[in-house]
Amino acid sequence: MVPYLTAFIAVVCYGAVGPIIKKTGAAMPTFLFIGISSTMLAIGAFVMLLLTEGRSGFLLPDRSKLAGFLIFAVINLVGWVLYMYSIKHIPVAQYDMIAGLGILVTAFFASMILGEPMHLRYIPAAVFILIGLRIAIGPDLSGR
Repeated sequence: MVPYLTAFIAVVCYGAVGPIIKKTGAAMPTFLFIGISSTMLAIGAFVMLLLTEGRSGFLLPDRSKLAGFLIFAVINLVGWVLYMYSIKHIPVAQYDMIAGLGILVTAFFASMILGEPMHLRYIPAAVFILIGLRIAIGPDLSGR
């Protein structure tokens, strides 16, 4: 139960990010916003590392993991840039509806990269996600 509760809290936290960014950071240059927020995040992470692991937590991962960190950093930077562009041009709520497709993308990558099972029950769930997305951001059929 606890992992699902923490996952829910994480989703709530990330759900607040878009509106906060649009309110505070959308007017500044994208890379400045990413740089400032990433620097603040890094400082916070290192402080928490010291508080929770002490100095022994600063052991670097072995070299075989460094490529994964680089790939993560590049994908994260590209995602941030496209995210910032998107929320400047469309409503945050609509972006987050589109971000719901991340569920399907994550399931695919988890299966391909981690070997996690791809269950048949995901198919109707994917259909519901796609139908919900069409309803949420598709054309207004009321004629208004």
